[in-house]
Amino acid sequence: LMNSGLSSKIVDGGGTGIATDSENNFVIVGHNTNNDIVVEKYSSTGSLLWSKTYGESLYDHAYDVSIDSSGNVYVAGFITNATTSTSDLVLLKYYSNGNLVWNKTFSGKLNEKGYGVSVNEMGIFVTGSISVGGGNEEGLLFKYDSNGNLVWNKTFSPVPQTRRNAVAVGSDGKIYITGQVSSLSTRTGLLFYIHDQNGNVVSSHVLDTPLYESGNNIAVDSSGKVAIVGFKETTQGYDSWLLIYGVPESSSFSVSNNIPYYLSGSTGVWNPLDGTYIVT
Repeated sequence: LMNSGLSSKIVDGGGTGIATDSENNFVIVGHNTNNDIVVEKYSSTGSLLWSKTYGESLYDHAYDVSIDSSGNVYVAGFITNATTSTSDLVLLKYYSNGNLVWNKTFSGKLNEKGYGVSVNEMGIFVTGSISVGGGNEEGLLFKYDSNGNLVWNKTFSPVPQTRRNAVAVGSDGKIYITGQVSSLSTRTGLLFYIHDQNGNVVSSHVLDTPLYESGNNIAVDSSGKVAIVGFKETTQGYDSWLLIYGVPESSSFSVSNNIPYYLSGSTGVWNPLDGTYIVT
């Protein structure tokens, strides 16, 4: 469900990612009731412009979408391998008219999923997770060029389980990532990483309390202000939240700077230029 204050749209099956272009059109991704990836583009007034599906014969899902300055659409998710019944990370590129340009997959030994994608003039950045056995996951960060060629890839495994759910690229070229990290499989904390243009870790931070927190989406403005949306566990259950941080330093980051805003959804896209927020 997307609620912009003007209209609402429902993706048949479920919508998990949303992005807007320079003309205020928006693209929603997710999956339909046939378990295929679905990509739909709407006008600023909510009229459907086009709808596309992509997938194999089993369960396939899109988690995030990003749009470049030319209106090209990039979708990250996974498809299920019909031979192995494991999931492979998938990255799709569409022209602004909905025609598929290329598709790229990454297949490891077990399950790989793409949870976040962000594009700018420096490249296409995809984040997600890879299964390493024993129920554990490592975080993934890939960089592709505009033709879908892999430039570099990084994996991160500081503890038994780490999942990188979302990625944003700042005007300074730094790569900002949020997600979740588990400590000895007893609890999950919100993960916040900053990488340089080559994927190297500049700084890492974890909001780790006795309860459960997860960062599900992230945005950064031209000054470096970061917004993270996700959810946290409370004594009454789970609350969605939006954390807005001041400009983080390259070597330190204080979660005491955050201002929580409680929302009705746990993923979405934040526009730091005018302060609007679209929840999915």
